[in-house]
Amino acid sequence: MLNTTICHADDALRSYVARLVEQYFNRHRIQYTIFCCQSLQVLTEQFHPIELLITDVVFNGNIEIPMLLKIRKQHPAAMMVILTDTNEYAIQGYKLGIFRYILRAQLENELPHCMDAVLVEYCKHRDTLEMKFVEGKYCVYQDEIVYMESQGHKVNFHLSLGMSARILTAHTTIDAVQTQLNPYRFVRPHKSFLVNCSYINKIESGNILIQSGDRIPISQSRRKDLDTLRTTIL
Repeated sequence: MLNTTICHADDALRSYVARLVEQYFNRHRIQYTIFCCQSLQVLTEQFHPIELLITDVVFNGNIEIPMLLKIRKQHPAAMMVILTDTNEYAIQGYKLGIFRYILRAQLENELPHCMDAVLVEYCKHRDTLEMKFVEGKYCVYQDEIVYMESQGHKVNFHLSLGMSARILTAHTTIDAVQTQLNPYRFVRPHKSFLVNCSYINKIESGNILIQSGDRIPISQSRRKDLDTLRTTIL
């Protein structure tokens, strides 16, 4: 799941970039979220997972380098792409570890090349899980796992693959699978379930609502941990 944020004061430009990025992700069958906003301050005050940030440096005449520094501290691994009208702040931007710098006048030509580079970098750091499933031996990306459900001595892996979904089954246990997963990506609301945080739409008192519409139960013994997660996500 490539969590993308597009922040720009120009409403029309922001919507246009979001549409181009969405089309790119769909063509390449990449799972994604896109969050749009018109102020960098929103990103420092509310939690939004950011792996790709497309933003300007200047907002309403103000140079927002300090705000970008704050966001960099909050999201140290995020790929930052600066989209602006001038290259005046390019040197300051690169000191922030800016991934790419695109002039607005060159958007149509440069954005596809930028997204190609983003995709290459993103795939370098995607966690994988290699297992022998009933259906065969597969290496799956952990960000494509929506949730796992234990049924006896088997675990069903609910996957989201581009525009489609699939279930793979393995003869293993939830405990064994959990040791192989990125601990910052998954939460265990119930002894029989592991859930990818990126696919959580809402956390209720007794259930987690997944983006697909599935509901995952929260056991009484794990509600305290999920309350902490709720305050982080919401």
